[in-house]
Amino acid sequence: MEIPPSPRGKIYRCPYLGRIEILAVRDIGPKDITDEIARSDGFDTARALRKELRRLYPPEARATRILILITFRYLGE
Repeated sequence: MEIPPSPRGKIYRCPYLGRIEILAVRDIGPKDITDEIARSDGFDTARALRKELRRLYPPEARATRILILITFRYLGE
């Protein structure tokens, strides 16, 4: 799903999930990942999430990779 530049408040229908409302979109760096952010993504700690990101992306990709944190609310089907 492509996110437009200012999607705050927009509602999207996601296949197999239902409708979501975008609450916020912001760029973050790996050091900005907190335990709270990690837990909301299913990880126990920020360290565990950063470790998984290192596993998923090779060093050359990580050098230019921007992390985009999208906060949304599930609205149901």
